[in-house]
Amino acid sequence: MNPDQNYQEKIILYLQGKMSEADSTAFELQINTDSELKQEVEEYRVTLKGIEFWGNEQIKEIVGASEKQLESDGFFTTGSKLVKSKPNFRIPYNLNIWVRYAVAASIAILAISLYFLFRTPVANETEMAFKQYYTPESQKINELISNLSPSGLAPADSLDSDTLVRGLKLYQEKKCLECSNLLANYKAADEVDDYRKFYLALALIEQNKFDEASSFLIPLADSDKFKMHEDAIWYLGLCYLSIKDGKANAINLFSQLAENPQSAYNSQANAILNQLK
Repeated sequence: MNPDQNYQEKIILYLQGKMSEADSTAFELQINTDSELKQEVEEYRVTLKGIEFWGNEQIKEIVGASEKQLESDGFFTTGSKLVKSKPNFRIPYNLNIWVRYAVAASIAILAISLYFLFRTPVANETEMAFKQYYTPESQKINELISNLSPSGLAPADSLDSDTLVRGLKLYQEKKCLECSNLLANYKAADEVDDYRKFYLALALIEQNKFDEASSFLIPLADSDKFKMHEDAIWYLGLCYLSIKDGKANAINLFSQLAENPQSAYNSQANAILNQLK
């Protein structure tokens, strides 16, 4: 059946519990004997639930943005590993436009919930190990900053110490994009340039740029002359945990630290190896 405006109002009053007891009883009898009316009532019930969500402007924005993300991720395309096609819900066309939007909102929210339920991947062992053991370096940087003075690691005329210190402080402040941009665009004096490369790599790790970070860490991990040699090995190993097919390289690096009982990373390296092997 296609109810007229009066029928629409009756259905809404019934669902909102605003009918008199006698009218409600009579309407329920009619619902039970008219299958089309029963279907319309159920559709309106869904509509009213949708109105509760659609009244919230923030939810409206989330729905719109999430639907675009679903489309771009191929959520509704045939062959998707997630959901083969859009749900074929029927929205009654005799509803006025604001009510139809409410129904659409309910359907979108249901689809989004299913999407995130099926989309959330189970982290593999290397991802889990990275998240468990990675922490930004915060101990040695303070000493390095204090040493970057004319009487410290290098004479004033051979080092733009102000630039390097600014970069290190940006890293401390977790402004890693600004830090990497600054440290990537100048070269410090040879005696401290390895520190620039090391903290540039760490700033890149914070931005999930693991391949780029590893390119700076590899020569530092291979250099016994670099005072933070073992730190470079540790962070390079963590980088490899987040690089495709990098597990073997990570195990090799952590093994170097685990085999050295004097290493500050000995216990952590052994623990992470137990998880990876």
